[in-house]
Formats: sequence, C-alpha cells, structure tokens
Amino acid sequence: MADEKIWSDFIYDLKTKNDIVDIISSYLPVTQKGRGFWTLCPFHNDRNPSMSINKEGQYYHCFVCRAGGDVIKFVQEYESFTFFEAVELLAKRANMEVPLFNTNFDKDIAQKKKLKDDCFAACLVAAKFYNKNLYSPNGKHALTYLKKRGLSLSAIKQFGFGLSTDWTSLVDALKESGISTEVALKAGLIGKRKEGSFFDSLAQRLIIPIFDINGKVIAFGGRTFSEDKTIAKYKNTFITPVFDKSKTLYGLNFAKKAKQGGNLDFIIIVEGYMDAVMLHQAGFVQAVASMGTSLTVEQARLIKRLVSTVYICFDGDAAGKGATLRGLDLLKEQGLEVKVAEMPLDKDPDEYIKQNGSQAYKSLLAKSLPLTDYKLKLSKQKYLPKTESKAAINDFRRKYTEEALSLLKPLSAVERETYIKAVSEDTGLSVDFLRKQLESNSVVKQQAQENVSSVKTGQLKAEAFVLACKLNNKSYADDDKTFVSRSDFINEVFDYIKICRKSNKRATLGDLYRLDKAANNEEVISTIINAPFLSDEIDRLCYLDCLEMLTKTKLTQQLEELKNAYTIESDADIKRDILTKIAVLTQEINAKA
Repeated sequence: MADEKIWSDFIYDLKTKNDIVDIISSYLPVTQKGRGFWTLCPFHNDRNPSMSINKEGQYYHCFVCRAGGDVIKFVQEYESFTFFEAVELLAKRANMEVPLFNTNFDKDIAQKKKLKDDCFAACLVAAKFYNKNLYSPNGKHALTYLKKRGLSLSAIKQFGFGLSTDWTSLVDALKESGISTEVALKAGLIGKRKEGSFFDSLAQRLIIPIFDINGKVIAFGGRTFSEDKTIAKYKNTFITPVFDKSKTLYGLNFAKKAKQGGNLDFIIIVEGYMDAVMLHQAGFVQAVASMGTSLTVEQARLIKRLVSTVYICFDGDAAGKGATLRGLDLLKEQGLEVKVAEMPLDKDPDEYIKQNGSQAYKSLLAKSLPLTDYKLKLSKQKYLPKTESKAAINDFRRKYTEEALSLLKPLSAVERETYIKAVSEDTGLSVDFLRKQLESNSVVKQQAQENVSSVKTGQLKAEAFVLACKLNNKSYADDDKTFVSRSDFINEVFDYIKICRKSNKRATLGDLYRLDKAANNEEVISTIINAPFLSDEIDRLCYLDCLEMLTKTKLTQQLEELKNAYTIESDADIKRDILTKIAVLTQEINAKA
C-alpha cells in the first residue's frame, strides 16, 4: 500500500469523516432507540430490525446472521465492492484524495486499476455503439427477431441489447472515442488478424451486454443469425481484466437492485441469457443466468452476498447431469439453501414462460425439491428395477440403499431421521436397520463438530473482557497491560491497541473487522462487542479480576517453561539460575492465590 503511515493516517481520517450511522442511513431506514441505532439487516432476510449500529465504536453488528464491520466493510458488502472501490466511494463522499502510490508493488496495483478502468470505459463505448445499431435501419431484422422471441421493447431496453452489423465498424467507433487499440484488445472487444488488421470479436451477431454486480458493462455475448451449423450459436468475450465467465452471473446487477429495494428473498439460477430476460419480463426479478457454465465457488459467494436461498431451474434435459449436481453441492457448501425446480423434459424456462405464463412458473417453483430430496429422487430413478423379478428388486434395494445412506451421512441428526423414513418406504427396509447403518458415522460426526466448535475458556473470556474495556475507552482500562494469548487474533487486537496508543489514535471496536485474522474469528469479535457491562464500579472490579487472572496464567506458563528448561539443562550454574527464577515466580504466583 502507499507509505504505511500515510495510508494508515488516510484510512483513520476517512473513517472519521464518514460516520457509520450517516453512511448506513443513506442506504437504509435507521431508527434510534435510546443511544443505539437499528435497521433491518440487508445481509439476510430480516423481518425485524436485528442490525445494531454503534456510533461510539463505529461498527455495525447483526445479532442474527453475525454480519458486522466498520464503515468500509459495510460499503464493501452492501455495494459488493472491493476494498479499494469502497475506499474510493467514501473518499469521494468526504472530498478526500486517495494517497498516491509509492512502492513498486503499489504502482503495479495502480496500473492494474487503470487498465480495469480503461476496459470499463471501452466496454461502455461498445455497448452504446451496438445499442445504436439495433435501432438503425440495419438493425431491423435483429429487432424483429427479439420481438418474435417474445421480448417487449421495455425488456430490450432494460438489458441493453445491441447489434454488430459488420466486421470493422466497432473498431472505427472505438478509435473515434479515444479508446486505444491496446485497450480494445485487452477488453476482448476486437481481434487481430495475422496480417495486422483488426476486427470486431462478435461481428454480425445479436449483442447481449454482460454487467457486473454493480451494473458496469464488462463483456458481451453474441448470438449468430447464420444457419451454418459450424458456427457457434453463442459466443462470449474471453477472459479480460474485468471479465471472467466463471466469476460472473448474468443479471445479478438487477437482483442486487431488487435486494436494495427490499424485494429479493431468493435467487433463481437459469442457464441462458434469454431464460433470465424472459423471467425478468414475467416479473421474476430474482433470475440470473450461469451462461451455460458449471457453477463455481466465486458465483456461489456472489449469490451468498444477496440471499440465503437459491432455486436451480436448468433446462429439462440437463437437470440430472453430474456437473449440475456438483454445482448444487458447491452452493450448499457455501451455506446456501438449495432447491431444484424441475422443468418438463426438453423445455427451458424461456419456452415454459411463453407457453404457460408466469402463474404456471410460480407453481413450478412452489413444487421445487430441497437438494437432498432431489438427489434421492435421481438416485431412486437411476436404480428402479426394470422388471418385477426378485433379483431385480433386491439389486435395486441394495444399490439405492447404499447410495441413499451416503447422501444422508453429511446431514444433521434431525434431517437424517426424516429422510431415513423415506428411504425405508422406498426400500421396505426397517427404519431401525437403516438407522444402525448410520449410527457409527453419526457419533464420529458429532464428536468432530464438538472439536471444531470454539469453546470459550476462562482465559479467552477474560482476554475478551479486557479488550472490550480498552476498546470502549473505559478510564480504568487506560493502561499498557498486554498478554500473550493462545489466540493469534487476540494477540493481533492487543498489538492494534498498542499501535493506536503510540500514534495517539483512538482504538475502536469497528476496526476489529479490519484486522488480518478477523474473517475466521467472528465469534471472538462477537464476544468482545457483547461484553456484559453492568456499572462502572462493578466493571472496574471485573476488569481488575481479569487482569489478575491473566497475569497469574502468564506467570504459570512462564513457570512451566522454566521447569522444562531445568529438566533438559546440563550446566550446573545455569540450572542454579533457573531454580532461583522458579522460586521467585512460585512466590509471586502464591501471593496472587
């Protein structure tokens, strides 16, 4: 980052000039209750205000989904911005200039950012050029095609459809707009022939602009009008500094807008552009398209920012493919509730909506199966006996039971119990028998979960309370006391407080979310933020008790280290010195008993 001190001072001033209550109030209705501020949490389907905004500590915290952070983090999450994009927005709001970059590393970041900005600008020029073509006399056939597909003029305008009329007009238009050939190439807008001439990468195609989550044009899809089967029907911009198909979902910008308007409870994932457009036209603003690719972790995380529930509605001939199932598992692994809406065979959402209407599609969504139900259904269909012979039935029972139980193993005990009954009905095997098959795995899983979950020890609670007192600027906690914790994150917080004291800056609770190890320590942050303060006198005594406990723990650890050192030491003089230190430490510990 720029010079460390310059950057640190800039971020401190930036957050000082962007009060978190003011910023969140510019996005959401905020209500003051006493000294606190509350709003509906935009990061989960909140019905009652569960997000607290702390003006004193300059942080927000949701008591349901545990979302939290400082003012920069809020803008990042709400706008789906990168850290630097959020900083730039807040700097502009406060009329501040972002520090210049000095190091080679930062110059590289600055150059990459400039290239991205240039690519955004080039894509916008191309989008306007293509769109103008669509409404020109040369675009009549394309506009007619879209109308025949059932698209309204409103939808065509909303999604910014366009047209490439020839191989070279775009190249000329980009030059006239001041877009360099180098940038146009890197943005994937043009290609270069061997002899050195340039051409439109999506020449003579219907153009579908692709937007990022914030509504910027980042790439294009092109559909050919040619009947030549050797030409790909759809073609996309290749990977560029601003576009990667595996990290993008078509239409997600509209879903984000719906979310900000309080009109997004779930997202529907379809395969193609036209599927998403037709669903939007029918009123389903939740629709996004994977553009034919297998779902990725990056796409799942984008969805997770907006909703907790996702419906998969792929074409009827693709719903059971292995790649699709892997994508569904990936969504669930990211913490999303996954439901599968099954399309009739050989139908896609585009066709279904046009033939049956939006109400029929709503009914189809209402019949969606939870992911486990869907997997069990596919498994059952795969092994159904083709004859009624005893051998065929037994083969079905064996194969289906084995696969079904493997699907149930990762589930919670409550979920397993529900599905065991269904498998029992399908196979004729008793619930008790099936339960025993899973029992040993269940015990192992429960023990693993207990080991993974963080157990707050007395020491960690004491450390959290000490930090809470310091970060809440309690007068009795204005000291240099610090301890070496078993938690790397707590050590990082102590270091942060020391740095603030040295630079005469105020340490705030909001800054906890900005620390390097914050992402994996949400529970520790929550413990610090929700410290059980009662009254100044009681809290002061509690603070002193915690200090004494931590000091004693620290001394005890040092005593153990000295005893270990004494055991392995061979030099008599050094052993004598160690014994002296052991005696002093023992006396000090006993005095605190």
